[in-house]
Amino acid sequence: RSLTGDGKLVPDEGADVVHYTYGPCGSGGYTMNIDVVYTVTLDESYFPDAAFRAELGTLFGISEGDVLTEEMLATETLSVQKKNIADLTGICYFADLKKLTCYGNALTKIDLSYNTALTTLYIGANALTELDVSMLPDLQSLSIGNNKISEIDLSSNTKLTSFSTAGNPISVLDLSNHPDLDSVDCGGSPCLTELKLDKAENISELIVDNTPLYYLDLTSAPWVGLSFYGTNLWGIDLHPEASLSETSVTYKANMKGVNL
Repeated sequence: RSLTGDGKLVPDEGADVVHYTYGPCGSGGYTMNIDVVYTVTLDESYFPDAAFRAELGTLFGISEGDVLTEEMLATETLSVQKKNIADLTGICYFADLKKLTCYGNALTKIDLSYNTALTTLYIGANALTELDVSMLPDLQSLSIGNNKISEIDLSSNTKLTSFSTAGNPISVLDLSNHPDLDSVDCGGSPCLTELKLDKAENISELIVDNTPLYYLDLTSAPWVGLSFYGTNLWGIDLHPEASLSETSVTYKANMKGVNL
């Protein structure tokens, strides 16, 4: 927050309550809490991207210049896929969002730091080179396939059950310490040479088709449906009680051994 020259108190973006201390200089002062009530308007100042504004207008049945009601801003699901949106600035006002579907657009960046309630994020088929999801501790399903992301930190997303990064140029993918992880799709990732799945004991579906992976350690997973069509895998270490199913191998796979 800041105090402007004309004495107006300006809250930080996304703030709900401002704690303002006032009093004589040098004293402890007095503290008062000010509830911040936002008026969010469907215009360029709040939502700079015209395609995003148009889709919000369609979804909520409002026109350019109308005010979004509290009920609209409290929505928990927002689907804006394949609308040629290049900028999701303004998504911060939907602080209660749990599911955001925005795949098939033209996004090059996105700030989700105020959308901490998200549990599902489908953001594939955009033009992202990076994605920060460290502020989303409740995220369970994440799909980022077919972007340009070369690395991603998922260490804060320990509740993940489903993850897809198909087609991204990620070389090392660390999914360690994700005990609830059930499904992983890395198919078509041209740079993937290392996949860490420590403690992923509940994984049941793993797709690594058409990747340069040469080794897989699946000793944490007693049951897994594994597909590695067109890979360079030389070996797999399996759980002693492992049961492989739905396994796909072609002449392109250079499998040399499976250790149980």
